[in-house]
Parts: sequence; structure tokens; C-alpha cells
Amino acid sequence: MKYMAFIISLLYITTINASDDSSGVNIQKNDEKGTLRILSQPVGAKIIINGLVIGVTPLKIMNVDTGKLRVKLALPGYEPIEDSVILNGGETVAIEKKMTGIYANLSLSTTPPGATLFINNQPCGTTPFHGSNMSPGSYHLRLELPGYESMEGNIILKTGESRTVEKKMIGAYGKLSVSTTPPGATVFFNDKQSGITPYLDEKMKCGVYSLKLEIPGYAGITTENITINKETPTNLQYTLLRSKAWIDSVDAARHRHGRLVRRILFGSLAAATAGAGWYFDSRVSDEVKKQNKIQSEYDKATSGFGDLAKRYDDAGNKAHDYAITRNILYSLSGIFAIGFVVSIPF
Repeated sequence: MKYMAFIISLLYITTINASDDSSGVNIQKNDEKGTLRILSQPVGAKIIINGLVIGVTPLKIMNVDTGKLRVKLALPGYEPIEDSVILNGGETVAIEKKMTGIYANLSLSTTPPGATLFINNQPCGTTPFHGSNMSPGSYHLRLELPGYESMEGNIILKTGESRTVEKKMIGAYGKLSVSTTPPGATVFFNDKQSGITPYLDEKMKCGVYSLKLEIPGYAGITTENITINKETPTNLQYTLLRSKAWIDSVDAARHRHGRLVRRILFGSLAAATAGAGWYFDSRVSDEVKKQNKIQSEYDKATSGFGDLAKRYDDAGNKAHDYAITRNILYSLSGIFAIGFVVSIPF
């Protein structure tokens, strides 16, 4: 019977009064009335009294029939709240309720921002990420950002929870420098040509590498298990030694050069001494001719025999000296010629 009376009283609502934080509903039927003041956090919850929708929070309801009332608050995204209150005549009953969300909220940010977020292996955008109305439960999160190590882990969201997660991405690159003496060596990492020394890479992916250095004329260097990490720069210095092939080629070149020098030297000396011998041989011939001429004059002369004899002897002496010099030069030329021939195979 009271329930029917309450419904009839609602049909005779005459006034609604508003205040700063609530609305007022004036319900009149008889003198035995009370007042309800209903608040919720958050506001906007639908108010249902004894099965009838009255309004939304915050709301002040006046001239309400007294007795036991069943009050229900409903707000999308939150669990409904039901309660029973007893309202006496002339009494004001305040009902304040904090709504409990049926979803969870997740806010995730990274330093630096822009990381791709995967939730349960499904891409869900980039950071900063704000996810609302997420079902409570366990989630697997993974963050990926070029140049940084991927991060992953599990998180459990509870009903009505708002979780904030902040992550600092860890760089996936290290710093490497390679220098050689002499510079200019070709650098190979894992058999892939990467540059020449002095070599610098400030964004080298972390890991283990093999290093090979090559430069013409020098013995190559191969080093295994060079570890690049993000914490410590890696600085490598090498001294390259001349290769055996290069040393052998230099020795061979020096030998060829020496052989050529010996050939030129012996050939030049042989030619020079032979030419000088020829010169003195011609002088010998000249002096012999001069003797013959003086002998002819001597045979025809009738006087001055002493002067002719002296001239004859002088020419003979010169021819003799020239002949000795010629013979020495021809001998030397022969020796140098032999040296030239002997130096050919060496």
C-alpha cells in the first residue's frame, strides 16, 4: 500500500528547486514528508527510488513519503549501487556514494616518447598512451622504439583502477672507433666492408662482431669476438706490419735494381775504357807515323842529323807510353765487359 502511495505522490510533484551543487524535487501528498539529499562521485548517476527514475546526482528531493525506501544509483562504466534507507517525517537523509568503476584505466609514457605499444601482441598506438574502459585482468605489454631495446612485461588491472606506468627506454646502440698505423685500412665487420680507418660509428648495434683490417702491402689483421655494448665506448687501435709478399717484392725490386745498376756500371766502364784505349791507340799510330816521316827526312838529309834523331826518339817514347796506357785501358775494358756479362743472371 505504501508503494502505491509513493507512486501517486510522484504524480503530484509541484516544484523543483536548484542550488549550487544539487537540484531539488518537491513531492507533496500529505503532512508526513521527508527530504532526501543524494550525491555521488562521480556525479551524473541515475537515481532510481523504489524502481522509478527520479533524476541524476546531485539531487535534493523534498516532500518524500516516509518509510523504507530502496535507492539505486546507476552510471555507465560503474557498478550500480543499491541501498535501503528509512525516512521519517520532517527528516532529511543524506546519501553519499562513491561509484566503483567496472573498467580499469591505463596511462603509459616513455622517455623518449613515440614507442609503439603492443598489448597482448596487438599494436595499440604509440606512447604516451591513455587507455580507458579496459577490462580488468592481466595484460602483456611490449614497447618497441627504433634504436632502443624492446621492453616487455605483464600488468594486472583491477576493477576501477587507474594505473600510470612510466618507462625509460634503453638505447640499443654502442660507440666504436678503430684506428690503425698507418691509416687507410679497409674495415670489415662480419666480412662486410664498413669503411676505412680512422673509423667511427656512434650508432653501432650492440652485439658481438668479427673485425678484419686490410691495407695493400701490409699483413691483414682479423679479430674475433669484439663486443659492442651501450654502456662503454669501444676504442680499438692496431699497428699493421708489412706483409711477407711485400717484403719479398721489395727485395726482388732491389735485386733487379742492383743488377741493372751493375750492368749499367760495368757496361759504362767497359765502354769508357774501350773508348779511351781507342784514343790512345790512335795516338800511338800518330807517333809511329811521325817516326816514319822523320826516318824519311833522316834518309834524305845531309845535315842536322842530331835534331832528327832526337825528334825520332821523342816520337818513339810517346808511342811507347801511349801504347802502355792503351793496353791498360783495353785490359780494364775487358775486365768490365766480363763483369757486365757476369751480372746479367744476378
